Amino acid sequence: MKRPSNISPLHAAGVTIAALSAYIPVVEYSNIGPGDLVLINGGSSSVGIFAIQIAKARGAIVWATASGKNEALVRSLGTDVVSSLLS
Repeated sequence: MKRPSNISPLHAAGVTIAALSAYIPVVEYSNIGPGDLVLINGGSSSVGIFAIQIAKARGAIVWATASGKNEALVRSLGTDVVSSLLS
């Protein structure tokens, strides 16, 4: 897959690092599966965004934390429960 022209090589590298940082603990270490309850602390962070989507794709029930200003973003990723922190 080619890198989109509007994304720099540096940013493209960062995306892959964040995705892999979420994939390893969710899939390889914890083997999250259907019905598992997962808490993602910092759901709106670069790693948290990927962790939510990976866990949901594997059928998990996802609970995430986020600041009030990022609650809508975290919900839009499929999070089942969002605990908003003061911001």
